Amino acid sequence: MTVDWDGVVSATSFVKADGSDLIDTSSFATTANLSNYALNSTLSNYAPASTLSNYALLSTLDNYAPSSTLSNYALNSTLSNYAPSSTLSNYAPTSTLSNYAPSSTLSNYALNSTLSNYAPASTLSNFATTAMLSNYATTAAVASVFKYKGTKSTYQDVQAVTGMSVGDVWFVEADSSEYAYNGTVWEELGPTIDLSAYATTAALGDYALKSTLSNYALTSTLSNYAPASTLSNYAPSSTLSNYALNSTLSNYAPNSTLSNYVTTTVLNSTLSNYALNSTLSNYAPASTLSNYAVNSTLSNYAPLSTLSNYATLADIPSSVSLGHGDLIGMDSGSTVRSASWEDLTDEEQQALYDLSIYNSIPG
Repeated sequence: MTVDWDGVVSATSFVKADGSDLIDTSSFATTANLSNYALNSTLSNYAPASTLSNYALLSTLDNYAPSSTLSNYALNSTLSNYAPSSTLSNYAPTSTLSNYAPSSTLSNYALNSTLSNYAPASTLSNFATTAMLSNYATTAAVASVFKYKGTKSTYQDVQAVTGMSVGDVWFVEADSSEYAYNGTVWEELGPTIDLSAYATTAALGDYALKSTLSNYALTSTLSNYAPASTLSNYAPSSTLSNYALNSTLSNYAPNSTLSNYVTTTVLNSTLSNYALNSTLSNYAPASTLSNYAVNSTLSNYAPLSTLSNYATLADIPSSVSLGHGDLIGMDSGSTVRSASWEDLTDEEQQALYDLSIYNSIPG
């Protein structure tokens, strides 16, 4: 500093008699630079950089479901037990499976491909039922009435027969019919019918009517349906909207890891107390702040840029003699002068006291 002979302090650069500065200002930052740093007293409001990696940035929290809602979703580890929604259309709803025959019972039914070997139900009216046959004579009874005589080539050959009796029967090869003599003429009994291609009434009892087969699934299509015994492993279609698709679950945190995160509500109320990682480069680490002076104390020091206004030992004229403990200063006329402490006026000594540098001045 400079104290003129009128006791006015105009700067803060003093040198000792040995030429060294009373205050070494080279180790201090300028006021302009220190405005870039936080005060030690405020750093307790921020999380250390080493711990901020444990927190999610507010801008990324939108990618996570709130903890309170994740109970509505199935864990990834359990979704393998469910059929994907896209495949459930291949399965019959449980409510409709009562319309289908269980696989274990389908062996009791004929395949459509084999039903062509049987008479359609609509044609069975052409045949006599067992109950109706009781109204007709048995073959044995008829045998006692009709007497099979043999075979003729044509009906004319039958008409040429003589000595016939009532009940005589001839088979005619030309029309595959039988003719019986009724005492007057030869009466056609009817052609021979081959029923080997038709099922008997007793055999048809093992097969389902075509009119009922529409209630059953074809064996060839049953592979598209889940067995009733396994459907309890799948979620009903009506409830699948409560579950997340596998393709979207990667956007959510597993329930087991959510304890590592705080809810959006908590984060909104607490993160305002922390600095974002992206902004921490603007602050000095707490471990380095001891190297800097507090802004409030910088007024005690002269900026480096102003030190050129003050004299150093090199600027002291050789005509000025210095004694031990002498002070160097410049009077109001810019003339370099020296003086001992005792030569200072009361005002000049008081100025030095006020600047808190008295204990740095040699006795």
